[in-house]
Amino acid sequence: MKGFWHGYVELVLAGVTYEAGYDILDGMVQLTIGQLIVVAEPLPGATYEESALYALEQFATGKIVARG
Repeated sequence: MKGFWHGYVELVLAGVTYEAGYDILDGMVQLTIGQLIVVAEPLPGATYEESALYALEQFATGKIVARG
């Protein structure tokens, strides 16, 4: 995944809705959740949206952290 891509993902997990804008920059997924930023590696062979949704799920379940 090279170049730039922007989109939006939403995840409902245990009745809580998580929303994030995402950018793909130089092969990395960058989520913006409110004022927090999460940067993660994309999933091999996945679409931009699938990679962003996976990163959001990882954030929502505490497997990756954000910086503000």
